[in-house]
Amino acid sequence: SVINNANKGDYIVLKSGNYEIEATNNKTAILITGKKSLSLIGQKDVWIRTKQGRVTILTIDSSEDITINNIGMIHEVKCGYCEGVVVKLLKVNNINIYDATLNGSGSQAIQMENAQHVTVTGGKAINNTGGVFNIKNSVDEVFRWSILTIPHDIKLGAGKSSRGR
Repeated sequence: SVINNANKGDYIVLKSGNYEIEATNNKTAILITGKKSLSLIGQKDVWIRTKQGRVTILTIDSSEDITINNIGMIHEVKCGYCEGVVVKLLKVNNINIYDATLNGSGSQAIQMENAQHVTVTGGKAINNTGGVFNIKNSVDEVFRWSILTIPHDIKLGAGKSSRGR
């Protein structure tokens, strides 16, 4: 795939439109692993969509200096329960997510473990009824959402962290 073949410093630009994806390993649809200095940028109105309710849309694992900009991600589960995460960050450093819409349709917007220096600004976290965040063993996160919807009976997240919200 384009991401697997990307080199340090590459920009991957997604043209406007809908990108229907499926997880082949039944765990994550898009995997960025072992990358340094990579940007995934959407032009106007870019949506990454999955109908699979039990998968993570985007996982970034063992990577650093990754930027995600202007991309919407959504679980579109017609029936049944959605328990997939929108974005999962594992063993990462210096991750920036700008102007992204994270629509979980029954899951968490962001799950992170062993993450450092994560910034999420200008985007939306909506329909994430499993909680907006699940953060474990992570430090120096900054969240500045434009729109954040939290059902009245849902907690913001779990785990211990130093957060600037």
